[in-house]
Amino acid sequence: EARKIVFAVPWFKDSATGSSQDQLGRVLAQTLSRAFEFHGVIDVISSKSSIGSTMESWKIQGADYAAVGSYKTSGDDISMEIRLFDVSNGDMLLGKSYDGTTNRKDQMLYKFTDSVIKELTGKPGIANTQIAFISQPANNREKEIYMSDILGKNIEARASGALTLLGLAAVPSETASTLFLDTGQEGATGNDFRAGQFGGGFTWSENFPLYLEGYLGWN
Repeated sequence: EARKIVFAVPWFKDSATGSSQDQLGRVLAQTLSRAFEFHGVIDVISSKSSIGSTMESWKIQGADYAAVGSYKTSGDDISMEIRLFDVSNGDMLLGKSYDGTTNRKDQMLYKFTDSVIKELTGKPGIANTQIAFISQPANNREKEIYMSDILGKNIEARASGALTLLGLAAVPSETASTLFLDTGQEGATGNDFRAGQFGGGFTWSENFPLYLEGYLGWN
């Protein structure tokens, strides 16, 4: 099994107070850590254990890289600065700053995550990917389509009365195909619509070269 890249992600520091013990700084570090780990190639050492640490102590803890962030809030706005360091020599490999409303803070962290993944692997990360899923709210007969971020946060309803295509199987000719459609209203008893067909043909004989063809369909 390939060794994962180890990161230190200390709690973000409040630029206004110089404190790295605030609740928001902890939440930002934890979200960034989970976004890193989502990619499957990164492990993150305990954020709390890396608070106030130096490059040397991070190295002792086994970290290869450190993502160090700071933030400043003003009303509903937030500014962030995040830097990526190579723990082995202390060099800064990447630095980004972001500005926006506080309800966009996760997206800022995801952008930085994708930049880090590209810096380390040469390929963009997928932290800004959205996940679609179908759920049926309580006391609602119709299922709805929802979107969330990679960590299952920031869930938004996108459509109601969703029709789900569960299966479509077909060969590149008309000789055989099946189609299943399910709205979820039938529970586990079956699909709302099912259809299929098959067919073929043959030549009667070499002496009587009549070609016959037939199909059967059902729904």
